[in-house]
Amino acid sequence: MRRPLQGGGVAVSTNLARVIPLRPTPPFAERVRDVFSTVLPGAWPGYAARAGQLSMVDAVSACLDAGGALAVDAPCGTGKSLAYLVPAILRARATGRPAIVATATIALQEQLVAKDLPALASVLTAEHLPGGPLRFAIVKGRNNYLCQDTLDDGRPAFLSPEERTELDAVDAWARTTQTGDRAELPLIVRDGVWNLRARGTDDCLRDGCEHYDDCHARAAKARAETADVIVTNMHVLAAHMAVHMEMWQDAVLPRTGPRESVHAWDAVIIDEAHELGDVAREFFGAEITAGRVNALARWLKTEGLDPDPIARASGAFFGDLDTRIPLDARGNPEKVRVREGLHVADLLAATETVRTEAKRVAARIAPRHKTGLATREETAQMRRAESAARRAARLVSWLEAADCPAESPDVVLWIERQARGPVLQGRHIDPGPILAAELWARARAVVATSATLTTGAGADGWHWIRRQLGAPADARTLSVASPFDFAAQARLCLPKLCDPRTDREVFDRAVCDVLADVSRGALRQGGVLGLFTSRRMSDAAALFLRSGGIAPVHAQGERPRAELVEAMRAGPAVLCGTASLWTGVDLQGDACVAVVIDKLPFAPPGDPVMDAVAERLAAATGDRWAAFREEQLPRAVLRLRQAAGRLIRAAGDRGIVVVCDPRLTSARYGRDVVQALGLPARCATVADALAWLGGGR
Repeated sequence: MRRPLQGGGVAVSTNLARVIPLRPTPPFAERVRDVFSTVLPGAWPGYAARAGQLSMVDAVSACLDAGGALAVDAPCGTGKSLAYLVPAILRARATGRPAIVATATIALQEQLVAKDLPALASVLTAEHLPGGPLRFAIVKGRNNYLCQDTLDDGRPAFLSPEERTELDAVDAWARTTQTGDRAELPLIVRDGVWNLRARGTDDCLRDGCEHYDDCHARAAKARAETADVIVTNMHVLAAHMAVHMEMWQDAVLPRTGPRESVHAWDAVIIDEAHELGDVAREFFGAEITAGRVNALARWLKTEGLDPDPIARASGAFFGDLDTRIPLDARGNPEKVRVREGLHVADLLAATETVRTEAKRVAARIAPRHKTGLATREETAQMRRAESAARRAARLVSWLEAADCPAESPDVVLWIERQARGPVLQGRHIDPGPILAAELWARARAVVATSATLTTGAGADGWHWIRRQLGAPADARTLSVASPFDFAAQARLCLPKLCDPRTDREVFDRAVCDVLADVSRGALRQGGVLGLFTSRRMSDAAALFLRSGGIAPVHAQGERPRAELVEAMRAGPAVLCGTASLWTGVDLQGDACVAVVIDKLPFAPPGDPVMDAVAERLAAATGDRWAAFREEQLPRAVLRLRQAAGRLIRAAGDRGIVVVCDPRLTSARYGRDVVQALGLPARCATVADALAWLGGGR
């Protein structure tokens, strides 16, 4: 008897005298490396191999191939998008299982979908993409798509003439659009107008809607299911996790893991991963308003049930909240932590009744729906009831926490006043456990990456982000060296100013003087970016520069951010701004040759979430400074790294970073912060920094 061949090294034909060697399939990592060594150099404009990028390619390839968890700190210029996209594409094509890429910003999503993925589609060959061209899709939140069920709702009487015109334009577009994607609207409309023609997950009737078969949101999800790469944002990812926690269903993003597997997803890549913890904390939290409670009363009314009990309880509850909000010295309402139980009994009981009634209505129709006998109207009624039950359950959960905060140590609650009235806010203090259960444990492979993940050197530098993301203990980490020569390309200047904690007015004036000096000296070379920790200071600095004859000066809030960035690219100018300019602004070359930062970006005092985090860490460690070391300082370091990263964006860039906060030289932690910035060359004074900048041009 002839023994079967072992290992597949050769194949035997029917002619036993003829042995044909088989070409072995190269290991996955080699196939990925082949793209970077033989395909990209000749086809990708300006591509050159970078050691840091190739290190990341190898690590990502190993993670996607074998499974597991990986976190990569990859500074600007690494080329991290290609470093994860190419392995993701080849893995997806080999297995038929799409990779999901989630980002924090629209700008990065647009870069991936409009630039990087189409370019890769044009250069990857049939050898790399057997079965046809590269397929990719973007998945957005449901409320980004036109809901056709709303088109019969008419125009509300409260709309202004301008809003009526916008709504008419949306309705006209609705008759011709193929995708229903808001991004394809040929005009800009207010959110309030768009929301009249869109629905979120809670309000969607699903198969109870007469437009279910041609639903734009469903079509987008269906397109994604056949893609190699699915691009989405962290809010959609969080929405998927939230729905799964409530309903045990994978209803928002496509399921890419085997049906019988514990893994919902084969591979998930998180870019800008430093943002995920805060996105998750915000998304899994609660914002309880009178409007949301009264929506439950309206559901009762549609079912012919009595809405008065919950309406009365809602009025009393929010009236009580309003009396608890004090005013500060300027007459502005303050945020109030909920430390003692609120008067929730009546509202809690009424909400429990809504949940019971909603479950009863849904259960009455469910058997007919399961057997296919339910009418479309009955199915819609069931879906509305299911939605009401979920919203009521959420409300009950947070009201129970507000009833006895001491019994809910994992969440923080507070009251604040918004334009629509008093609001009860709730957040999870630590989002890590939720992400551990709903992301890392439910994906076969997870890669988290960002230009700023670490807060220092070595294993200690990974401590904060591991805790924020709930990363597993065995997650691999990789810190990629920057491709830029910061010692030659940049100078760090730490001018000697007074401590802002002792005399804030004098410090603020000194910061304005520093920014003015830098602007006068640097505008000959290129643009100046002034980054501030408060809108008050940003506006004051812009006014100070203008009054001193410095021009042009742009200020955040005066024009859309995209227009401000384009104005900086158009010619030397100064741009003053706050939080959203610290990240995601790409000003290469002469568009930005100097970055001036006023202070270390610590969270403002009185933030309920940060206060709760501090209290928990102090209680756990017995050290009142634990929160500063383990939460406040790491956050400030990451933000400062992001701000400094606005300067050197390419190998030919050159410039100075000026940080006005004297604590970088006077405080014990200052040396570690400076080291984390990664700018080894220093100038003692602003004049020296400007002389260096001018001397190199």
